[in-house]
Amino acid sequence: EGRGEAMTKKQYDELDAIRREFRDYAASLVGRAAWLGGLQEALRVSLGYDDYRIETPVVYNEALDDLGLNDKPRFIIVADNPGKNEQKAANRRYLVGQSGKLAQSWFLKELGMDFRAVSLIINKTPVHTPKTAEIRALRRLAADVSAA
Repeated sequence: EGRGEAMTKKQYDELDAIRREFRDYAASLVGRAAWLGGLQEALRVSLGYDDYRIETPVVYNEALDDLGLNDKPRFIIVADNPGKNEQKAANRRYLVGQSGKLAQSWFLKELGMDFRAVSLIINKTPVHTPKTAEIRALRRLAADVSAA
């Protein structure tokens, strides 16, 4: 965990600018696509997922806001998209489900590091689907709505 150097002020300022831009982008998606939650709910129901409800259609990783100048991120982890656990209003963080638990275990066992302390975690998209493969189905639903 103590490995690596803390960020320089310049590095932190660059990270902070990217973080703010991403936060603004996620917020703009929420504003521009108010219909998204309804489509995600329709997808969830059509796929038979009865074990959760849509809480956050577009998930900004709030763990990014926890990064400070003295942190020492050594890895940038790029996951697919927020799943069931990540979109819960109480979480709003990436890789908090099964994949995150596997990563945390692997980092500790193989590298002797705390996964969350040494990683900056982002997703390819902030748009939630229950499973990554279902993003295509969500796109099809969105195309059907826009064509109607």
